[in-house]
Amino acid sequence: MNILITPPENHFDRGLGISAWRFRDAAKLLLESEGNRDLVSPIGYLQRHAIELYLKSLIYILHRKYNIEFGQDFDLENPAISINGKWRPFSNTHNLSDLYKYFRKVFDSHVGLLPKSTDWSISDDLGKQIDLVSGYDPKSTYFRYPKASSDSQDKKKSTVQPMDLASALAEASRPGSSPVKCAVMLDSEDNVVGTYNLVPEPIEDVRKALSEIMEYVNNMHCAFLGELTKWS
Repeated sequence: MNILITPPENHFDRGLGISAWRFRDAAKLLLESEGNRDLVSPIGYLQRHAIELYLKSLIYILHRKYNIEFGQDFDLENPAISINGKWRPFSNTHNLSDLYKYFRKVFDSHVGLLPKSTDWSISDDLGKQIDLVSGYDPKSTYFRYPKASSDSQDKKKSTVQPMDLASALAEASRPGSSPVKCAVMLDSEDNVVGTYNLVPEPIEDVRKALSEIMEYVNNMHCAFLGELTKWS
């Protein structure tokens, strides 16, 4: 596995894949940490960026392996993808749906050239999951900043969520229910002015999708490295 003992600039994909591996490693370390519940945004960012780099690596490998030309003045030294007929450089492309659609376009048109020793079929769910994540974070800013999207979307990722105290207490009183962990804010006359759930499960669907996408494209990337680049 030469990619582990050679500089990134010498790799077949110019280091895109090994960078994706490292972001994936960092995300997994945080996922396994004691404080992972409060690290929704850092973990989400690391996972999302790993996915972005994996997709760019897959695209680059296909272009280089099969001598697929880029459009306009772009080449392997300055790679790009085509979005709605317009070429945009890797460095200025962060939308996961755009990257995946371009990858599938190139992949599907050259899949017949791939080694027959590997099953190259791709799950239909992958594209749906990528669209879900991309819908929340089209510009790679959602997990990086507290305010990056609309107010309603930004609130969904918070690890402290507003809650209705009466409903929460009613739910907690049912047999087998979990206790309520919340903060109750009072005014100077002890009137309740705010109640916040301290253990919410924010954007569960997105977090689940990020974990599944990251592992799926990691496995796909390993197949590309083994079959197309001989781990170089």
